[in-house]
Amino acid sequence: MKQGLSNVIAAARAANTAGEPVKFVLLGAGSELSRLKSEGADIPNLQFLAPLNDADFVSALSSADCLLVNELFGVAEMAVPSKLTSYFSAGRPVIAATDVAGITADEIRAADAGVVVPAGDPAALLDAAVSLGADPDRASQLGANGLLYCSTVLDEDSAIDQFTQLLVQLIDRDDRTTESVPRTQTIEAR
Repeated sequence: MKQGLSNVIAAARAANTAGEPVKFVLLGAGSELSRLKSEGADIPNLQFLAPLNDADFVSALSSADCLLVNELFGVAEMAVPSKLTSYFSAGRPVIAATDVAGITADEIRAADAGVVVPAGDPAALLDAAVSLGADPDRASQLGANGLLYCSTVLDEDSAIDQFTQLLVQLIDRDDRTTESVPRTQTIEAR
């Protein structure tokens, strides 16, 4: 439910009505699947796929023109969706339909790996998909940026290095704070 996938159904419907060559594929089997299938049953450019094993999932991501992180309007984010790392690893551009001031949008911008549009705005989602489809060089560059970000910022070695640097900074700051605190003399009464 946190994904707000009715937004994707509405974007697929708008693409179909406008004759845009955009196909939306929803992959997985969440609790909303039956409702979403019913809601989108009459949309020819909307496809539902059952969950895939790991190898097929990686292949499916790599075969997409772009990948979508769609979040429900008004849902406060506490963490970046885990799928974002998989998306960056696939080397495909990402469209994030999310809170434009949220953590997911920040991560997309930090990686320069995609386009951020407001959550719950199917017209903006469709416009982003059409725009990326019309500019394959830009789409390719965004995908390459995500792959680079994944291998230089999100990989295990980089994460450990960043954590180590943070600890060193905290220790150094603590040492400086301790040194600047005036020492008091303790007098023992007997």
